[in-house]
Amino acid sequence: MSSNRTWLLVVLLATLTSAAFVLAGHQPLGADGDALQYDALGWNLALGRGFSLETSAPFTPTMFREPLYPAWLAILYRTIGHRPDLVPWFQIPLFAVTSVMTYFMGRWLFHEAVGWWAGVATACFPTLANYPTCLLTETLATALLMAAVGGLCLAWHRSRLFWWALAGAVLGGAVLCKAVMGPLALLAVVGVIAVRAQGRPLRHRMIRGVVLLAGCGLAVAPWILRNQRVFQIPQVSLRGDLILWMRANKVHDTPQQILQAGLYNFSEYLGQAVFPSASESPQEVVLRDSHLALERRRRLMADGLSQVEADHVMGQEAWRLIRRHPVRYLLQTPVEWIKLTAFSYLPALNHPRVVEWAARRPYGQAGLSAVRGVIRLLAYPLLVLAGIGMWRQRHRWRAWWPLGLAIVYFNGVHALLFGYGRQTVPVIPLYLLFAAAGLVAWRRSRVAVP
Repeated sequence: MSSNRTWLLVVLLATLTSAAFVLAGHQPLGADGDALQYDALGWNLALGRGFSLETSAPFTPTMFREPLYPAWLAILYRTIGHRPDLVPWFQIPLFAVTSVMTYFMGRWLFHEAVGWWAGVATACFPTLANYPTCLLTETLATALLMAAVGGLCLAWHRSRLFWWALAGAVLGGAVLCKAVMGPLALLAVVGVIAVRAQGRPLRHRMIRGVVLLAGCGLAVAPWILRNQRVFQIPQVSLRGDLILWMRANKVHDTPQQILQAGLYNFSEYLGQAVFPSASESPQEVVLRDSHLALERRRRLMADGLSQVEADHVMGQEAWRLIRRHPVRYLLQTPVEWIKLTAFSYLPALNHPRVVEWAARRPYGQAGLSAVRGVIRLLAYPLLVLAGIGMWRQRHRWRAWWPLGLAIVYFNGVHALLFGYGRQTVPVIPLYLLFAAAGLVAWRRSRVAVP
């Protein structure tokens, strides 16, 4: 099949798989607290009320969330009205663009066959296809991350300053979608300067690194200046200390609680089988630390602290716990990384109506858990193939180092903080790229063997 037809096939597959999830029933706002907040922010922006989580006057400004996804919702709401039920249809093109970028990156960096496998796999990967149905940042963040690392690879190849500035601006957009990507931008600048290449002296690389940083800085500067002016704090969002508190608070966990959390995050059905008395709801166990952090924040604000002051206090509490128990803190890291491998799942299977439907039928809960488990296990052969692909392409690492940097960074930073499978969703297309490279290399090796 020609390349012109291949990318059209990828677009078609991505559109059909994601549309199937939308038609099957999109995620309601009430099913996710994050979605409710993004909806409120987007609607307030659309009506000119400012960046506020409040649904009634005085619409106090906030910096609890990053601004780019609410801005995207505001543009849609200005066009279609307050219709969150229609938003998934406008997010399907973002997913299709991600799939096409994966195809072209695989084709350009590795081989036509790698691009074909990676593009089709991305378009059909159930987790990625399901996320456009949710009012969450993952679909936009995935597209921006792929554009950013692809832009870095392109800039590295072409070397013109325009491409470096453009890659920096896209990376800045990714930071405004997920603030956790901020350090990734700095690491990318370090990588540009540190990675040696023929015909690129240190001065040449330093200029490119500065231009990359400038592009990123210009993209994020207006929002950081807004937060400095309104809240006297030069950050993209406030949730960093909240997440650190969630992880630091786990130093008090007993070995049984650590095992319990690991089992429930691996399989809720397995967790209930081993620890049936842990909770009536598996989600209560999985989200226990999140609920504790939000409750702590609510109590601090009820005592009269502002959102910035409450976040600052939680950050201080977290660092005190880390300094007192550094070994316990670090020992949680493998458990957090295991949680990060739980990226192959379907948000649709956690839909309250699906859970209730399964509970009313004989063996329904066991069947639902079995389906979740099968999808969950997709992650492991994918990770193995991705590792093989990276190893087989190690001789060309200078061409794809931004992709590897993004994978290592996402896993490293979230393993050191607090891990959810959802946090590594943006790097799934990168896993699929390297997995496709590993698959193509394996197929060729079989052909080569007499």
